[in-house]
Amino acid sequence: MGAKLASKRAILEVGNQVEVGIVYVIMKRIIALLVLLLLVAASCGSSTSAGVGSQDQTEPTTVDLPGGPDDPDAPEGDDDGAQGDPGDASDVPELADDEVVFVWAENGGCAQAGPNCARYEVLADGTVNTYRQGEDEVAATGSIDQDLVNDWLLTVGTTDVDALRGRLGPGEMTAAFDGVDFLLEAPYAALSLDSIDVEFAAGEPLFEAANSMAKAAVEAAPLEMKMR
Repeated sequence: MGAKLASKRAILEVGNQVEVGIVYVIMKRIIALLVLLLLVAASCGSSTSAGVGSQDQTEPTTVDLPGGPDDPDAPEGDDDGAQGDPGDASDVPELADDEVVFVWAENGGCAQAGPNCARYEVLADGTVNTYRQGEDEVAATGSIDQDLVNDWLLTVGTTDVDALRGRLGPGEMTAAFDGVDFLLEAPYAALSLDSIDVEFAAGEPLFEAANSMAKAAVEAAPLEMKMR
């Protein structure tokens, strides 16, 4: 009788061990599946965020300044007109048609999904040449309205860059957090501003004019998106 009880107990213990083993295997598979799902979700989220505003580059996030003309926090400028006063057509400098008058370059998060950081160069005659960052070959061409180019030239010519730098806040290297950093240049005027060094503040005529130029350039000669 004792032997039979011992045998039944042994069978029950083996059965319990088998059940525990089965449960353990099932739990491992469930955990592995959950981890896989989380990784897939994270990957999709990263790809989506990297691609926002990148496809055809027609509405990039790269050229939108914070706030706007009606932003109460936007700088009002100085009474001495250091922000730049509107001029007339006679104040537009005479430049060769192929002179580069405007450069807008992107760096950072725009390269997450592929080499999609662009450099837009606008010539004095309104021609737009778009380059993929790190490449010398023109990736796209187009043209923008001459009046817009003239407005940019007038704004640059009436802006006291030293005074502008003095009232701008510090910049930020957003590329370190998958953001996009920008370089703004007017080569003919030896003007170069980097968003890492200074804030591209809304309400400043120079940045408002740059914003308009960049948006027009992107629409005229969008950079085709490439995936890795």
